[in-house]
Amino acid sequence: MADLHAGFVATEGGISADLEEFLDQADRMPAVQAVRRDMAAALDPRPGERVLDFGCGIGTEVTRLARAYPQTEFVGVDHSADLLAVAARRATDTPNLTWLRGELPGAPGTFNAIRAERVLMYLPDPAYGQALDLLANLLRPGGRVVLFELDYGSLILPPGSHPDDLAASLSEILRRSLPQPWAGRKIPRHLAERGLTPMTAHPYVLELGEPVWRRIIRDPLTAHRATAPAALDAWLTEQTDPVNPFRGAVTGILTTAVHRPFQQW
Repeated sequence: MADLHAGFVATEGGISADLEEFLDQADRMPAVQAVRRDMAAALDPRPGERVLDFGCGIGTEVTRLARAYPQTEFVGVDHSADLLAVAARRATDTPNLTWLRGELPGAPGTFNAIRAERVLMYLPDPAYGQALDLLANLLRPGGRVVLFELDYGSLILPPGSHPDDLAASLSEILRRSLPQPWAGRKIPRHLAERGLTPMTAHPYVLELGEPVWRRIIRDPLTAHRATAPAALDAWLTEQTDPVNPFRGAVTGILTTAVHRPFQQW
């Protein structure tokens, strides 16, 4: 796994209060709230259905959904026991919500709907393709899949007082640091290749203000200081100026698809 966003991967022994607070702050961002509202509408949980949140993290959104749809069964899965421990602690009064670590139940058609948000972009090959294979296999005929992934080919960093090619160089460092930097734009075709029918693919622009800028721009670039342009530190200092009105933006793509099995006439 590349090192962009490496701080979001919990290590053994629990996650920090700082990380938990950051995730809560990110959840309150207007753009993130808009994405999650539209994801929930596309997911369309119904009574008696089973819904999977793949890569649920600390469970903020799947817990919210479980409370809003008490007649629907939800499953949150993540690779990290630390993140799941936080999720379980925060998910009180949700008897319709189950947590799983690591491997998913492999039976075909286990879920009526599946969501994943900013997860697949972290998976290197071949794990990325294997995850898409698994999600397609787990979806029941007629089921819905709702995926939101960032696209680092769309990353915008302002050059400030520096030459334009500095911002381009820094964007390239961040793009190379992610296993699937173009996940957002590629997923619709990758779902179609797995027998799903893409229905929509909508872009959302996320402005990179504090605290997100600090976590996904400053920290990864600082980690790459040895290979970054010499002007990096000056650029970072300039970007943190309180009067700076714009620090960057990135586009994410919300893709929805349906499992439509072949029908004989």
